[in-house]
Amino acid sequence: MEKFLGSKILIVDDEYGNVYFLKRIFTGEGYKTITAMNGREALQILEQTLPDVILLDIMMPEMTGLEVLEKIKANEATRDIPVIMVSARTDATDIKLALDMGAIEYLRKPVDEIELLARLQTALRVRNYELEIKENLRAKEEFIRIVAHDLRTPFTSISGFAQLLIEDEKICRFYSEEHIEFLNYILTSSSFLVEYFNKLLHWSKVGSADMKLEKKISLIKPIIDSTFFIYKSKIQSKNIDFTVKMPDNFSINIDEVYFRQIISNLVGNAVKFTPHAGAITVQLTSEEDCCILSITDTGPGMDEDTIEKIYSDLPVKSTTGTDGEKGTGLGLKICNKIVTNHGFQMTISSVPGKGTTIGIVISNENVSLDLQEQSCILIPH
Repeated sequence: MEKFLGSKILIVDDEYGNVYFLKRIFTGEGYKTITAMNGREALQILEQTLPDVILLDIMMPEMTGLEVLEKIKANEATRDIPVIMVSARTDATDIKLALDMGAIEYLRKPVDEIELLARLQTALRVRNYELEIKENLRAKEEFIRIVAHDLRTPFTSISGFAQLLIEDEKICRFYSEEHIEFLNYILTSSSFLVEYFNKLLHWSKVGSADMKLEKKISLIKPIIDSTFFIYKSKIQSKNIDFTVKMPDNFSINIDEVYFRQIISNLVGNAVKFTPHAGAITVQLTSEEDCCILSITDTGPGMDEDTIEKIYSDLPVKSTTGTDGEKGTGLGLKICNKIVTNHGFQMTISSVPGKGTTIGIVISNENVSLDLQEQSCILIPH
């Protein structure tokens, strides 16, 4: 059994005998210990160093253990440190209160040494797992930053050259209408990608909570159409039936650059996982107080564990598409963060072996007013 030797344990107790007893046990097992004789001293120590686990007595003068626990959980730097409460109080109300406030365990005095070490192992395992998750997220954010930075320059060039080709009258006269259409899609897509990379760079620096949105009322159908064009060749090669059920003038209040990337990720995922001769449906439905923009595929679906990880900080394993398409496991997580920052909600309904529906729930206050009734009439839910 992994013992996490060398982990730092902060012992907070106003009785020297208890501190000595706990310190002797932990040092004998190979752990490092820090001691505090009261709550204020413990908080001062936490300003200087962060232990891996805190053992906290409840009944102390000046500041009780519960008051210390409240301050620990209110501090962003210390809130994730596992806290084990240790007390002679056995009232169920005290135990429930401590656990509700964020303690991971509650041990009664006198403490049994075997139980103490077992509870400590659990707390250290939780702490180690949380640190691994944070490191994985940090690495992925760094990966996003590097990719966004390195791709911004070539896509800026692509956008610039496409603009030159469109504006050059001498060259344009040799183009067919289809060629002009292709160039316009290249220009539009590359320009949006450059803007998106700029936003990702900002996001990777300040975090998703500080994502700056430049909202405006935007038509959604053109975003769907341009996204279809990007994946058109793959859709055709897999013989996928791609259907859009949405009024042309449906519009919502969004940051168009970010929202375009949401649609691109969701449609791209659907194309990736839909088998040959499968179907993808992009549809607008309506409820009494909201509209739902959904993308449904007939792919392999997702299990509950994968769906839960998309909404959490847990890493999602990348899955290969039906034609061997590669991925990073980041797409739906990024979509969920962008959707949430818009004030919308992303829902996932999936049946393994049958397909997945991902919905974006948009409150009517974000929908262009004259379209609310129209969308209800055109596509009832």
